[in-house]
Amino acid sequence: MAQTDAFKMINRTAGTVTALSMQNLGFSLAELNQAKQALVTAGANPIRYCLTGEAPTSSAGHYLAANGNITIESRGDVFNLRLIAVGGDSIVTVTISRGEAQ
Repeated sequence: MAQTDAFKMINRTAGTVTALSMQNLGFSLAELNQAKQALVTAGANPIRYCLTGEAPTSSAGHYLAANGNITIESRGDVFNLRLIAVGGDSIVTVTISRGEAQ
């Protein structure tokens, strides 16, 4: 996916104890209401994530390898994203996009 009309990027440390929501990462409700896509990149440690609003754990949820990335292309999935680090803290980078060519 070509990232289109990206408008905010956040780097945050994800820990191994508590799953983070998009708001915990630092995105406002107004920004999330505009976001149709998100590019998520794991840091030095892998992460697990859920798109349903449920909290992943270190052993449950979709697995994203260290330094891997995934594009989420649904407004609801972007809003409901929750993630947690596996095996140690991971600096996660998330960029949100309106999903439109400008």
